[in-house]
Formats: sequence, C-alpha cells, structure tokens
Amino acid sequence: MTIGLILGVVGMFVIPVVGLFVGFAAGLFLSEYARQRDIKPAFSSSLEALKATGLGILVELLLACLAGSSWVVGLWIHFATR
Repeated sequence: MTIGLILGVVGMFVIPVVGLFVGFAAGLFLSEYARQRDIKPAFSSSLEALKATGLGILVELLLACLAGSSWVVGLWIHFATR
C-alpha cells in the first residue's frame, strides 16, 4: 500500500487528471509482483486490494453524505421551530 501511495502521488504530477489512480494501481501491482514473483497471483491480489479500497471509499462517501444530511435536517428543524 505504501508503494502504491508513493507512485500515486508521483502519478498525480506525471498524468494530471487520472495519475493518482493509475499510479496507485501500478504501485500496488508492482509491490505485489515483487512479493509474489508471479504475474497471475500478483494481479489477482492487487485487484482484490483495489476492490477493497474502492468499497472503503464508497462507504466513507456514504457516511459523509449521511452526516451532512443529518446536519441539514437539524439546521432546518432548529430554524423551523424558532
């Protein structure tokens, strides 16, 4: 994950729009390939790690939207009952 993060930051400057995602995926694959020394298992495990990262980002986005929505509802109730 650390190598993926480092290459993601480098990719952000090399490829302006999608470099973070491409660099992270490439770094993750390269670190898995260095660990396992075989392309198929490295690709499989890095794909699973990318899926888990994406799911974590979606859950975080959902909870942030829930927090913002509850704040707006609380604000609306506060000013509606004044």
